[in-house]
Amino acid sequence: MLNANDLLVLIKKAALDAVEASQPSKFLFGKVISAKPLKVLVEQKMTFGTAQLVLTRNVTDFKTKVKIDGSDEKEITIYNALQTGDEVILLKQKGGQKYLIVDRAV
Repeated sequence: MLNANDLLVLIKKAALDAVEASQPSKFLFGKVISAKPLKVLVEQKMTFGTAQLVLTRNVTDFKTKVKIDGSDEKEITIYNALQTGDEVILLKQKGGQKYLIVDRAV
């Protein structure tokens, strides 16, 4: 016969199993193996391409406006796109269909 303590342990285990089964988001680490087209090898076992990857501004080329020492405002391009060999930090979407590249790993 189960006592209250055993029942509590079973309920906790069932709750943890349910959370794990739902595949909550988690951090992963990868390495860019191709810049064009973008391909990332994740944890030395899975390769993701552009269909699975979502990029943040931290890992793309982008334009921005700057004003230096009272000069006129100018638009410049920041060249920050991922390059082959870059180590990246990814966040897995719940369910695992998409992976957000948050930034480069240092």
